[in-house]
Amino acid sequence: MYKNKLEEDLKRQLNLSEGLAFAIVKFLMKGKVKRALKKMNKDPEMKAAIEGMNYHANEVKRLAKEMDDEYGFNL
Repeated sequence: MYKNKLEEDLKRQLNLSEGLAFAIVKFLMKGKVKRALKKMNKDPEMKAAIEGMNYHANEVKRLAKEMDDEYGFNL
């Protein structure tokens, strides 16, 4: 039986058993999922949504650092 080399490398690196995590890795290695992710990366609306999400995540990190510096309060 042929096994995907990338799947085997990931399994070895992460030392996954036949549990939930391995099922997720197997799902992500399927051809249909790969093609869907490639198409999704080309979508301008998806790119804009991801950029917006990254901007807000960085703002939260910046504000958390400011609070830590000013008040000594960690989030």
